[in-house]
Amino acid sequence: MESKPLTPPPPPPQDRKQACTCIKNVAGTIYDINYGLANALTGKCGVSIPYKISPSTDCKSVK
Repeated sequence: MESKPLTPPPPPPQDRKQACTCIKNVAGTIYDINYGLANALTGKCGVSIPYKISPSTDCKSVK
């Protein structure tokens, strides 16, 4: 019997970079955004991202 992983594999790096860029760009359009609260959303939604939502995030370095 073949065992199956309990969680799906992570998305490829290019997909993670595109997601980072999208989040960063959209966050930048929100007037007076509270980046602390924005970063707390991932935990409240049960997901994890390997970077902070911030105007200074370098999405090209996301792996």
